[in-house]
Amino acid sequence: MTFISDPQIVDHARLVTGIAAGFAPHGVYRSDGSPVLDANLTQGGKPVHGQADRTTLAAISDFKEGTFHYGGCVFGHFGHLLLETFARLSLFSDVSGDILFTSLNHTHDELFWRFVAEMDLPKERITVVDKPTIVERLVVHPPAFRIRAGIDLRFITAYEEIGDRIARKAGLTQNENKVPVFYSRAHLPPGRRYFFGETLVEDLLRDQGCDVVHPESQTVGQQIETALTRHRVLGFAGSALHMLVFSRASKRISFLLSEPLHTNFRLIESLKRNHLNEVEVELVLAPGGPLRDGPFLLSKAGIVQAASVLGTRLSESDVDPAAYDRCVEDFERACTT
Repeated sequence: MTFISDPQIVDHARLVTGIAAGFAPHGVYRSDGSPVLDANLTQGGKPVHGQADRTTLAAISDFKEGTFHYGGCVFGHFGHLLLETFARLSLFSDVSGDILFTSLNHTHDELFWRFVAEMDLPKERITVVDKPTIVERLVVHPPAFRIRAGIDLRFITAYEEIGDRIARKAGLTQNENKVPVFYSRAHLPPGRRYFFGETLVEDLLRDQGCDVVHPESQTVGQQIETALTRHRVLGFAGSALHMLVFSRASKRISFLLSEPLHTNFRLIESLKRNHLNEVEVELVLAPGGPLRDGPFLLSKAGIVQAASVLGTRLSESDVDPAAYDRCVEDFERACTT
């Protein structure tokens, strides 16, 4: 759980934002230059951005009149958008005033607005600041989710209430579709947590009556619908599976893992209480040892482990040898480029 403190009212708040890379200054500051800690971007309790100095803060000239509630920082990354940008999602129902977001990079804000539209959030209440600005009065609420650190029930409740509303509007029944669905990464470009050999997992699962989806080819609305209606879900733990925050328990979820399940999933499931199982799959490492972002190759044993989660007893002889050889060739080629 995360500790939820009272909101802080900051007059003439200094917002440092805009196109940033690396450990750049960012955040919300008081007129005396001190940072508002509940507005920091943190992971595991540690800030992931630099602190603005007094010279930077004194140079801010843009001014926005009025009182705003701080909504968070707009990320262009799918997973960070769901978990960090909307960590204060409950504000849309808890308060009646305007909600202000900062933007790390306004050229990547399109995904944010797509989610706003699909969640039917009141666009007229949203302001996005994409350059350093002084705000007349900013009410800073603590986030209900902190990456690798903590979660409050309001985070789950806000998403589930929106999921309920979407389901009613579309005439959907949550968890009604009992056909298993596999969230595949096989269409992602190599280098983005891509597993060579995942197409072979797809083939073996389809043979067992499992549907396969490639989330990056779906609209945001289609991804929410899949998350709402499917009861049996499996896939390699990654950002696409965070869409399950919209749905209500109880689902059966199988996380396919080559490393321990990320703390963020454990935090979310500590409150959602779906039925989970964690399936370790074997990888062939790139020459020189494991790399954080790949390339990765599923061994034949790993393919069998992944494709056996529905209960069918498979063996390595069920893996197409010619198709697997092509995966090995593609993997070796990726290791040298």
